[in-house]
Amino acid sequence: MLSGWYTKNLSLLRASHLPRRRQPAHHEKETFNWKRRIECFLAEGREAELERKIGQLTMENDFLKKVRSFEEQQAAVNGGAPSI
Repeated sequence: MLSGWYTKNLSLLRASHLPRRRQPAHHEKETFNWKRRIECFLAEGREAELERKIGQLTMENDFLKKVRSFEEQQAAVNGGAPSI
């Protein structure tokens, strides 16, 4: 079994002899609120990024429509021959 020295020193390591753990200065609800705020902040950033991307794609789409319209007009002027 265990020797006397081991059991004697083991009793020093028990939780009752260790200093008490300090209670956190915040509550779980406060932590949850901060986590939710951070998630909202990140979501807003992601939302702004997607809005910029939509704007870029809209501008590109409008540009391509104008190019296509211009090419169709040129084809009509040239008698249906594609312009190079």
